[in-house]
Amino acid sequence: SEYTALQATGSEMSSECRTLQAYDGAIDSEYKALQNIHSVLQDNYNTLWTSNSVMEDECKALQKAHSIMETEYKALQNTHSVIEGEYEALQKLHSEMMSGYTALQAPNSAMESEYKALQGTHHAMESEYKVLQDI
Repeated sequence: SEYTALQATGSEMSSECRTLQAYDGAIDSEYKALQNIHSVLQDNYNTLWTSNSVMEDECKALQKAHSIMETEYKALQNTHSVIEGEYEALQKLHSEMMSGYTALQAPNSAMESEYKALQGTHHAMESEYKVLQDI
């Protein structure tokens, strides 16, 4: 009877051992699955870290480009200001030249009248000369 009791206990322990082995296998499978998930998450983290680093570099490059463009814009504004000043100076010079041209028109008109008068005198003298030659 003691032997039968020991056999029952041994059988029970054997059954428990198989159950524990099954649990151990399941736990081992879960552990491997968790390791795979951890590996995937680690890869994702590394990818995100690299992407973040690349984006930071791109952001710095964009900030530099923005700074350069601001400098160029200021230079263009200065150039525009200089051109406006030159344009105003040219307008003033044009106005002065037009005033000079207008001032020269009156003496020019007087000289044209004088020239016509001299032509008339010249024709009269030519006619007189021809008359004197005929005498």
